[in-house]
Amino acid sequence: MKLVNGKRSQLLEYLMIIAGTGLMALAINSVFDASGMVTGGFSGIAIIIKAGSQGIIDGGIPIWVTNMGLNIPLFLIGWKINGFSFVKKALIGEIALSTWLAIEPVWNLAGNDLLLAALYGGVIQGVGIGLVFLGGGTTGGTDMMAAIIQKYLQQYSIAQIMQVIDAGVVLVGMYVF
Repeated sequence: MKLVNGKRSQLLEYLMIIAGTGLMALAINSVFDASGMVTGGFSGIAIIIKAGSQGIIDGGIPIWVTNMGLNIPLFLIGWKINGFSFVKKALIGEIALSTWLAIEPVWNLAGNDLLLAALYGGVIQGVGIGLVFLGGGTTGGTDMMAAIIQKYLQQYSIAQIMQVIDAGVVLVGMYVF
């Protein structure tokens, strides 16, 4: 890692965000969605909407469309409340994730084994989001929502707020699937 004035170079940070979102999209498309499982966050909501819209639209509303659509108002709110610097890297992460979700081919990496799907999906998505965070970014979604909410509920940490939001998404997903 090349350091510039004690900091990672911006190029390396953006490459980490792009690679991390690619791994996250792989987990979402080829593990969770392919196995009929739901992850937390906006991607989980997108999987639920895709499943629920299959009777209306052939194949359902694509995950990337819902993911992008849910994030647009959130980014506008974040920008208004905290300024553009708050959303700048998250915007890169969100665009990269939605692009990967749209273009990556889908493979069912776990077959019909839900335990393997949970393991593979958790590891792949965990490494992906880890790279995004190491690059100093986020993918918008529940991380950004939690940061906005935490500004008003300062007694709770961003992690605590994210856990509540993500738990709600997974519980709805359990009901749907």
